[in-house]
Amino acid sequence: MFFNSYGFLLGFLPAVCTVYFLLRRQPRAGTWWLVAASLFFYARYRAAYLGLLIASILWNYLISFLILRQKRNWGYLVLGISMNLAVLGLFKYSRMLAPALENYHVHASILYDLAFPLGISFFTFSQIAYLVDVYRGVDRPSSIRDYALFVTFFPHLLSGPILRHKEMVPQFENVLRRRMIPRYFARGISLIVIGLAKKTLIADSLAPLAARAFDTGGALDSATAWLGSTAYTFQLYNDFSGYCDIAIGVSFLFNIRIPENFRAPYQSTSIQEFWQRWHITLGRFFRNYVFFPLGGNRVQYYRQFSGIMITFMLVGLWHGVGWTFLLWGTLHGMALAVQVLWRRLRIRLPDFAGWALTFAFVDLAWVVFRARDLTTMRKVFRAMFSALPKIPVPSGLTNADPRLLVLIAAILLAAIPVYSFTIASRMKPRLWTAALGAILLTTIVLRFASVSYFLYAFF
Repeated sequence: MFFNSYGFLLGFLPAVCTVYFLLRRQPRAGTWWLVAASLFFYARYRAAYLGLLIASILWNYLISFLILRQKRNWGYLVLGISMNLAVLGLFKYSRMLAPALENYHVHASILYDLAFPLGISFFTFSQIAYLVDVYRGVDRPSSIRDYALFVTFFPHLLSGPILRHKEMVPQFENVLRRRMIPRYFARGISLIVIGLAKKTLIADSLAPLAARAFDTGGALDSATAWLGSTAYTFQLYNDFSGYCDIAIGVSFLFNIRIPENFRAPYQSTSIQEFWQRWHITLGRFFRNYVFFPLGGNRVQYYRQFSGIMITFMLVGLWHGVGWTFLLWGTLHGMALAVQVLWRRLRIRLPDFAGWALTFAFVDLAWVVFRARDLTTMRKVFRAMFSALPKIPVPSGLTNADPRLLVLIAAILLAAIPVYSFTIASRMKPRLWTAALGAILLTTIVLRFASVSYFLYAFF
């Protein structure tokens, strides 16, 4: 069940909200209701992995108590993190491990059949952060009820943001949040509308253009490659930020605030600023739990450089298996290391030059990220730089429905001034305007769109 499905928007979400507020005088029952609803939400994708999710919750909850009772024993922390990473690695990298095991005559055919559990990267990292925080003494175990909701809370379960236990549990325990607050409800509906518009009207419209550059065989001309590369840059942003807008909006319906995950990333004037604005909670995780323990910024440059490269190579591998993801992370690490060196040498670019250079780098790096393999990456880059983009319509679009081209052009023109603004922090919607927007968007979606999955659900 995805956020842009009719079953979620017209059935699941209204029912969960209604029962939750009916139980406002019984806060414990309301919390258990949200846990049950979240487990049902997850089971709608693949019920077989519901046991995996529950086992992960129980394991990490137990380990957190062992860490606390043994005076923050680091052995239990290592045990807890190792088990989390082992399970994540098994499901995420099984197809890569299978051929290696078969080279040693190990029967590994079952690894090819392991389906990827949606959201495992997100709920695993949320729980690793929780264990580390308990070990550091900055967090304490809560009730199993609140902890289960922290992990399973359905708005973030499939594609984030990556949550921190100490930010969420106080909200679950606040009885005053059990009644419907109109301004939160209005903002929630508005964010859901904005997120659906990003996903359905922009990201899904750009997807065919990106696919023509990356997913088709045969020759590829320069114009199609450039158009596909740029289309993917905006498709990925609108798809993932659209998901996060919906997640934040749905959370607002329950008077719960989850962290912002995007803050106008394509306005960044440096690669460091980009990572402060793009996938903010992932960057926060790797900064706090990987980069800082490796020395952070308060070390000599060669150690700082090593820490940056290790961190970003892990960021690349977190996104998936393959040389392209590793290369993408390595490129971002190198870019950040160069920026750190420039800062030490007191080299500073004008803001416009910094923005142009940053956007160009990010756009080209997305080619590496999107390509299925290194061969596809080389093919797209070769086409992009074989000649300047030509004025005629790229191959593959000449037979397209003219209405699709007009729709894409209109969406892009309308999106240019607003696509990157952090609307959630600026708007003050009224309930009636939010409802009107929801009705309008629902009408458009029902008329023109089909349900498609969110890209980051499979990272």
